[in-house]
Amino acid sequence: MINRRFQHNGIVYEFKWAKRQDVISKMPSEIGTRLDDFFQMIYQNKIPHDLFNDNKITRCSSFRIKGLKRGVQPQISKEFIEKKLIRHYKWTSEMKNSLDSYVHKILASAQNLFSEYAETDILNFKPGHDEILTNILLTIEEALSIETPVWTRKQQRITDFLPQDKNSFNFSYRRSLTGHIDLILYDFANNNLIIADYKPEGHFLRSLPQVATYGLLMKRILNIPNIKCLSFSKDEAWLYDPLILQEQIEECILLHGNPKLNWRKIVHLL
Repeated sequence: MINRRFQHNGIVYEFKWAKRQDVISKMPSEIGTRLDDFFQMIYQNKIPHDLFNDNKITRCSSFRIKGLKRGVQPQISKEFIEKKLIRHYKWTSEMKNSLDSYVHKILASAQNLFSEYAETDILNFKPGHDEILTNILLTIEEALSIETPVWTRKQQRITDFLPQDKNSFNFSYRRSLTGHIDLILYDFANNNLIIADYKPEGHFLRSLPQVATYGLLMKRILNIPNIKCLSFSKDEAWLYDPLILQEQIEECILLHGNPKLNWRKIVHLL
């Protein structure tokens, strides 16, 4: 594992990359090559720090579902799960036999780390965000990177509107966005790149726009179709297509209050 530390807007982010070339080699070549080149560029510090350090640039982490009627969030989550737009997993040791075995490994890794901390003498001492993610990166074959920076730069010149060079990761868009992806994995069974986000509180729906936007950004940055998103705590996980943010989620949410969907117009053209 190698790492590169960045400081963006006064916050330290440590990009960590597990150089698992055996995993990359098992991917379709167009995915593996693009992903490996992207990681190399980040490690070589060739990212637009001007965007990440500009507090006027929109961060994907600001995309939250707010303003719903009290108590309606579980109802919406249940509706999406029943419609099979979101696949829900609950931790059990039998999960290892499921098709999505990497989900079992993620939850098992978190469970084991929490158990190790529970055995210490320090009252209520629990593993932090970075410790959970680093442990997954070190112990799970499918895990490739944590705290991966992603961005898009606002179109300013006529050439920005032309199709991007296949070797470029700096595509232009109608506005600039930045973010840091908690965890990137590869799902061998379904040939999907997985954009994962650790939510210890388990309230995945509120942050779904953030994580789905990461997925949409990676689709554009890498120019690949096969991407899924995963939100997880130590006890549960939720798998979904990032296109849910453009296609299904608004209609349902708007039936339950007057939410502020600040991501609504921004992501529709990604």
